[in-house]
Amino acid sequence: MVWTGENRSSFVGLYRSSYPIEAKPLRRVEFQSAGNAVWMIVAASVGENRPPRNMSAPYYVVAGKDWKPIHFNRDVIPGSVLDFSRRLDAPAGKYGPVVVCNGRFEFRDRPGKALRFYGTNICSAGPFVNRKWAERLADRMAQYGFNIFRLHHHDGGLGRKSPTYELDPFKVDQVDYLVYCLKQRGIYLTTDLYISRRLPAGEIPEYPGKLTDITAYKALFWVLDSVYENWKAHARNYLTHVNPYTKLAIKDDPVLVSINLVNEGNIKSCWSANAFTRKLYNERFEEWRRARKLSDGGNPGERNRQFERFLTETYEKRYAQMVEFVRSLGVRCPLSDQNMGATPKLSLMRRVYDYVDTHGYSSHPRFAQRSWQLPSLVTQKSAIAGQFAVPWHLASSRLLDKPFTVTEFDYSKPNRFRAEGPALIGAYAGLQGWDMLVQFAYSHGTENYQKEGHTRNHFDLSTDLVKSLAQRIGVALFSPMGIQPAAKGFAALISEQSEIPFDTNYNVELSLGQIARVGTLVVPRGAAAALPADTAAVIDIGTAFPRGGAGKLPVFSAAPGRKTLIQELIDAGHLEKGCYDAASGFYRSLGGAIELNRSKQTFRALSDVCEVLILPAGRKMSGAFLSAENKVGRAVLAAIAVDGKRLREADRILLLHLTDTQATKAKFASPEMEQLDGWGTTPFLAARGEAVVTLAPADGRDYRVYAVDTAGKRLGELKTVRAKEGKLTLPVRVFQPFGTVLAYELEAVVPAKK
Repeated sequence: MVWTGENRSSFVGLYRSSYPIEAKPLRRVEFQSAGNAVWMIVAASVGENRPPRNMSAPYYVVAGKDWKPIHFNRDVIPGSVLDFSRRLDAPAGKYGPVVVCNGRFEFRDRPGKALRFYGTNICSAGPFVNRKWAERLADRMAQYGFNIFRLHHHDGGLGRKSPTYELDPFKVDQVDYLVYCLKQRGIYLTTDLYISRRLPAGEIPEYPGKLTDITAYKALFWVLDSVYENWKAHARNYLTHVNPYTKLAIKDDPVLVSINLVNEGNIKSCWSANAFTRKLYNERFEEWRRARKLSDGGNPGERNRQFERFLTETYEKRYAQMVEFVRSLGVRCPLSDQNMGATPKLSLMRRVYDYVDTHGYSSHPRFAQRSWQLPSLVTQKSAIAGQFAVPWHLASSRLLDKPFTVTEFDYSKPNRFRAEGPALIGAYAGLQGWDMLVQFAYSHGTENYQKEGHTRNHFDLSTDLVKSLAQRIGVALFSPMGIQPAAKGFAALISEQSEIPFDTNYNVELSLGQIARVGTLVVPRGAAAALPADTAAVIDIGTAFPRGGAGKLPVFSAAPGRKTLIQELIDAGHLEKGCYDAASGFYRSLGGAIELNRSKQTFRALSDVCEVLILPAGRKMSGAFLSAENKVGRAVLAAIAVDGKRLREADRILLLHLTDTQATKAKFASPEMEQLDGWGTTPFLAARGEAVVTLAPADGRDYRVYAVDTAGKRLGELKTVRAKEGKLTLPVRVFQPFGTVLAYELEAVVPAKK
């Protein structure tokens, strides 16, 4: 196969074939058809050697025995089993602004009750819509059960062409009305003050030409006052303008939960964006050294240490200026910055923030040729089976005395296991007691959610059916009645006065976060750590450990290279026996709500209102309410109480049976699906899956079971079978006689009282 293509009716290819010929003179070569085929021969030749095979046939996802069409309804029927809007407490802001208390977010006028926010990003041109679409988009967000949205990559759209920090009244009005619509439905806001605003030539006088490289803008921001003043002008205009629909400036509106000052602006990651920024930083570094009369003595290590100190001091000076400025405008919501990465150095620098924010991805796409264009390279592995950063390795970077948010997470398309993502991060974020999860993203631009037929984008829920449905699992597990924080925690301590290299990492052994709460505390010199009351022990990560910081608590080492931390905690009685097995990769959380087995690739999360089982074909798993034997395909099975009651007593339950979805004719380089070459078209296709589900309702209860489509419309009724001990069994299949099905509605039939 040397070339492939497709037309409206079929797939086409150019094959290279070779045939042996006898070693004698040739007079002619004649090709004859088999009688039922048409040959189009491009060229023919003869030679002494057999040509090598250098290309395999592409793999297309098409309807057949393993894939069936399914329609993706982006609008859910109000009141249907897929409508989670009843979970919201509208309007947003009714309890006053969000404040930080005892390391958690809570409402000022509802003290003592920690908050949990779960939502998505709306990016680029996505929020710039007319009023009809603003209402419709807000309804969609509410129907997911999202109570937070993040305005992102929108700052360029808010401004005029020049100067970009002046607001475009028409665009601002569009965003204002969307914020108003979301607020009325009980959905809060988080955002950043710089993301991707691109500047024309001359707006930054020192910079040659247009400043369209956003990484360069971030680099210059820390060292050029002109860029800082540009940022201030935009921030002032945006934060202080009055929304005519809410009658409030966004800075005064309790709908605003938090602000990150510069998105992914970590100074270490951006300073060398291009030749101009590298030259500028080296000049400023030499000025800094001369002012301090420093010499490196020709030692590259010492020079690097000084440069990292220069970066740290430069950043901290500018951060203090940013906070002072934003507070001078009257902004009172919590502030954060450097929302990318999870290292001890970042933990040390984040000690001055009101809360910690970070980002994390599983199977983030890589690009074979040009950035953000196909072909893309994908990892076809389950996060359960490997040491992926999301969610476990994020846990160590949480500062235990501050709220913790993840404003970008995703398990990206076309990874076949991505339906697992919301269950994994929702469960472990609940166990850790985090404060906010924001999936990236609902949509980049408007076409992906306004028009049928769009299948593009690795991240967008609006073009990914299975990931869209799976968000309801994350919403339920991270809800106040979902997975509860572990009863015991472990704290990594670092000294406030230490110099930690930027490239120092937390030990992977802090996967302890799959069992108990973990996090970091920065300890002032000469003081004991202000540890949470339920801290069982202290962890030394192998760098910057504060002497005397642990007080009377035992200290365990998680220095790089050590792989025995969890077993040592078990041996010391701080963790339950049986909660961990290194050989199989088995982890059970304290209290038993979550179990994960890497070798079996299984996962279980149990809460009062949601139970989830993830298992490959041939495996069985049991929960308190939901059990399953999976027959065909990898399955994410979830039972969610729609009415907020405990599952066994719920009158209405959503049952999800998720496999995978891909677009018709999605093109991959091989059946392994590790290189995506073409997005494909609608209709979407769902992968085959079959399982037998067992339910354990309250005594005497039965259910009327309806297969529903992706809008929540009932398609047909299925029958349960009464099993032992009052349990009910239900066979579920993605390919049903009345259509392709990923969701079911269970309506309780309660026996009459005698």
